[in-house]
Amino acid sequence: MRLLSIMLSAGVLAACVTACANQGDDPNDDVEDIEASSDSKRPLGTYAATGERGDLARIVLAVEPSTTNRIIHAELVGRGSGPTPSVLPFNGRFKYTKSRGKRFIRMETEDGELFDRYEYKDGDFIDTIKIRRAGTREWFDFQKADRGWCGETIASVAPETVCQRQGLVSALCRGHWTCEQSQCDYECGPGRPPVDPEVCEGYDGAIDSCIGLDGQTFAQCIESLAENGAAALRQELETCCTQSSDYMFCDRL
Repeated sequence: MRLLSIMLSAGVLAACVTACANQGDDPNDDVEDIEASSDSKRPLGTYAATGERGDLARIVLAVEPSTTNRIIHAELVGRGSGPTPSVLPFNGRFKYTKSRGKRFIRMETEDGELFDRYEYKDGDFIDTIKIRRAGTREWFDFQKADRGWCGETIASVAPETVCQRQGLVSALCRGHWTCEQSQCDYECGPGRPPVDPEVCEGYDGAIDSCIGLDGQTFAQCIESLAENGAAALRQELETCCTQSSDYMFCDRL
């Protein structure tokens, strides 16, 4: 009788371990983690797996200040077909969410569709976090990189802007971020000053009347909108497209 009781208790414990590990793993239970959105301890920047890495090799989290515009790059291991594990990139957007006391990085496509979720918590050392895929039990260690990752355009945002949004420490000088060999680098010295996004949107609306015109006619239409000269306008337009390629005029410059 006692043996039966022990066996039943062990079975209940095993079931609890599995069930408890999965608590909070239903994506429909997610709510936005307001605290993480303003918490200085939230994961932000480039993190690479140390040691055993599971199915995630690298994750890049970039946030536009004072907005909910968050972009993500992840390098996923073994998601492709073939005999050897492949590393496939994912570029999209993300949210800080929580569910039943767990905190998640919710990965979404450009269209806002759920792609995957990863639970995270503080690591054992400064600038480290532990990450595991939702619904799994094993944690993996990630170290924050001193130099952020940058590369192909993520969510229509230029690589230099991805660097700006990772909370990286810049040199104590006036300068600008650049992207060289997939790494963010800060250069002292004058660079193109940023253009207010509202100004870019204004250009987008004004230039709408020029879209569809060909060659020289398009150029003349643009010049007619320039208050400070065509060259100055073109430089501002190019800077707008560096900050975001969503504007209609970017394909015509």
